[in-house]
Amino acid sequence: MPIRYEQYNRTAVLTLEADLAGDAPEALRRAAQDVLARRDVESVVIDLDNARFIDSRGLEVLLGIQRECGEKAGQMKLAALDENCRTILELTRLLRRFDCHSDLPAALRAAA
Repeated sequence: MPIRYEQYNRTAVLTLEADLAGDAPEALRRAAQDVLARRDVESVVIDLDNARFIDSRGLEVLLGIQRECGEKAGQMKLAALDENCRTILELTRLLRRFDCHSDLPAALRAAA
């Protein structure tokens, strides 16, 4: 699954083109590792505007990316969660662990 990458100042934006399930979590993990290896990236925003579902592997990958960002003294933000994805995070009690924003511009402002 392709993951779009854009950079705004020192913030990397990884945009999923589908659900965070199946093979997508592994693709996201690799993309995040690639951008976090760069010296000019401090924060990562995961744009979930096109995702309608997150499976357990997707949740694990999000937690791993968040941990890696913290180790690098950076931060991870989630943007544009739909109601289904928000409900999944609530049911798994992970919603409070993530910094969630209504859309990409809001997440970028918070990451700046």
